[in-house]
Formats: sequence, C-alpha cells, structure tokens
Amino acid sequence: MLATYQIHQQRPETAKIVVSTNSSLDQFYHTLQLCLRFAPDGNDVFNHLISCLERFHFIPMLDRMAEAELRRVIPMLSQKLKGLRLPVSSIPKLHAICQQMDVSHLVSTRYCVLLGEEDGRNAAAEDIELLGEVLPNLEILHVFCSIQGYIPVLKKVRILSLVNASQATLDGLLQKCPQLEHFMICHTSDFKSVYDMENIRLCKLIKDLLLPFQVKTPLAIGHLANLRHLSLESKRLWAESAWLPTVLAIIKAKRFALERLTFDGTWLVGPLIVSKLELTQCTALRELRLSNCKVDDGVGCPLPLICQKLSFRRCTLNKVYGFLATQQMLRHLELFECQVQWTGPLIRKLIGLSMRRLGPKPLHFQFSQSTRLRSEYTKLEKEELAASKPWIQVREVEPPQSETWKQPPGTITMEFGRPIDHLPNVQLPVESIPVAADLLKELY
Repeated sequence: MLATYQIHQQRPETAKIVVSTNSSLDQFYHTLQLCLRFAPDGNDVFNHLISCLERFHFIPMLDRMAEAELRRVIPMLSQKLKGLRLPVSSIPKLHAICQQMDVSHLVSTRYCVLLGEEDGRNAAAEDIELLGEVLPNLEILHVFCSIQGYIPVLKKVRILSLVNASQATLDGLLQKCPQLEHFMICHTSDFKSVYDMENIRLCKLIKDLLLPFQVKTPLAIGHLANLRHLSLESKRLWAESAWLPTVLAIIKAKRFALERLTFDGTWLVGPLIVSKLELTQCTALRELRLSNCKVDDGVGCPLPLICQKLSFRRCTLNKVYGFLATQQMLRHLELFECQVQWTGPLIRKLIGLSMRRLGPKPLHFQFSQSTRLRSEYTKLEKEELAASKPWIQVREVEPPQSETWKQPPGTITMEFGRPIDHLPNVQLPVESIPVAADLLKELY
C-alpha cells in the first residue's frame, strides 16, 4: 500500500509523521489521469491539483505514471509546486525523473519537509547530496530525520529546523546556508549531545534562534549583531550548573541590547535567584517576565534602573515590595496566580512605597486568582483607593484578561533591540555654557 504523510505540528521536536494506508493517493492519481486526458495544460484545475500535492509524499505516484503523463506533469511541477514533503531516500528518484523529462530542477519550490524513513534508518549521505540540485531556490527547510555526512550548499535557505542533528550536520548546514535568518534545533528526551555553536558566527543574518540549554561556545551567539529573538529550552530537570553558565554568557555579551527576558522555571530544581543573572548592567532591559518560579530576589538591586515592567505568573515570591523599592522607573507590576509570602497588608504597603517613589507615576498594579489579594483589595475603602490613584492604580483582572503572555514550559526567551551602550549626546546652546571667568566668580 502507498503511504500518505502528514505533519500535525510545526515544532520539530513534537511533530508527528502520520502514515496513512487509505486510498486517498489512489483517488488523487485517478483524478489526475482524468485531468490529463481531458484538460489542457493551462487549465486552472492543475493549479488546484498541484497545490494538493504539497500536502503529502507523492513521489511513489510518479512511478506509476506513463512517460507521456510524466512529460506533462513534471514541467508543471517545476513551475507551480511551492512545497514538497518527502523522505531523503526519495530525493535521487525525484532528481532522476526530472532529468529524464529534461527538467533540470523545480523552479518554484520554496518549502521542503524532509521526513524520516519508514524503517527508522538514518538518511544516507549520497541521497541528501542532490537536494541542492533539485531545489536550488529552496528558502524553508524542516528536517525531521537524522542526517549524517555531506550537506549540500543551500544558498537561499532562510528558515531551517532540525531534530537530533549530529554536530557534523549542524556545522555543515551553518557553513552552507549563508542567508539563514531563522534557525531552530531541538532534542527529543533521549538525545544527549551538547552542541558546539562556534559556527553560528558564519550566519551573520540570523534574527531568530531556538536552541537547547546546554551548548558549547555560547559567546558565539552573543556576537550575532542581527539577533532579535533567542529561546533556550530543556525538557529535563535543570540544575543551576546546567543552564546558568550558558544564559549568563549570552546576557553579558548582549547586555546592551537585551530588552525583554522571559523565564519559565517549570524544571528548576531550586529557587531562582534573580541577582545571579547579573541584569543590572543590561542598559536596554525594560521588561522581566517570570513564570513557574520560586523567586528569591537575592541581595541588593537585581534589575537595572531602566526596567519598567515586572510580570509574575504562577510564582512563589518571598516579597514583592523589595523590587518596587529599588525600581524607581517601574510602571507596571503584575501578579497572576502567584503566592506571595508576606506579613501584613501587601496592597497598602505598595501604596506607601509608591507615594515615596521618585520615578514616573502612577504605578499600574494588576493581579488575578489570588484569594488573599482579593480579600485585601475588597476591604480597602473606596476613598483610600481614590486618594492613592495619582501614585498607584490597583486592578483585579479575570483569568482571560491576564493571559497577555505565555511561555512554553522549561524555556528562557531573550528579545533584543538596538544596543544602548552610550550616553545621549546632549547639545547645549553655546550661550548656556559658562565661561571660566564666571566659574571663578562663583568660587570667591
């Protein structure tokens, strides 16, 4: 029986290749034969049929077609097929058929999914070699199989995702995809390799990265000038020694460009000590979002003065007002489904701190799904809340309204902008600059 392949999720590590043994491909083949028999090549029906071919592995169907049929179909595929799904072992077969039909390559194919072999074996190096020849205009490549050995030059690939790739495969792809902008490499739970990311320097156009936590040479990531979004993830328990060196190296390298840090501590084995992230030197950091963490704010001020928004989701906190007391520029504080361990009324404490703050006012404080905060909020006099509005505005929101951001479990995300690594150049009017004589008069 012929097999139809479908991909049900976009993330490589969770994608399922479903093999269907129904007769859908047979039915499609008979429909295609009828169209070839009665419709001219320029008929719109072929546009629809070719778009359908993008959804499954159709190479076995080509083996069943007569040469006259192939001489009509293959040129149409070359000009109209936008996407292709196939096992690596089918690449030579597709290449050979194209050559026999005097078609050098698929001109319009921009998207390709390489599927795993039915018997689970690794892709052969000699099979992958022809990918660049068959699809020279490829821009998006998702690899759901293990590739070993030689990698062809893929000059136009902008988006690339891999699962359980070897170090040799990773190095080869990074060397031969000079236009790469979006790169994702994921592990299954039983994959143990730690990647060396040194060659990521060669991909100077990269904007988005998704990588495992434990990588070698993380400083190479910090040298990517165009990087805008970085996610690090792991689905195993994190010891601090497993994730902190990588994260800290990247934060230090990108400290002038880091604008937002989102941290989910689902797999943390201990508390998150924010001060260990050394964020105080991050001159562009405007927002910190933490979820599923037991937060310890450590000693002293763990955040830069410029930070304007703090958001906690399903966190346990020793205290909140410790952050508020040191963050004079803070404008938004959010506690969603959090447990705050404190004595005395928290909201009243926040009101008092807000009235003494020197930064912009008011502070916008939102909370949800906290029985204790709701009880305290409802007991406050309306007059007291109204009087405090110039300094702090308190609001309880329903759960749907609190879902302003979500972070995948076990993921740390960094978002970068233009580096802020210098003081602004303030041009004073010449007449406002005091002369030496005036300064001496002030001294005497």
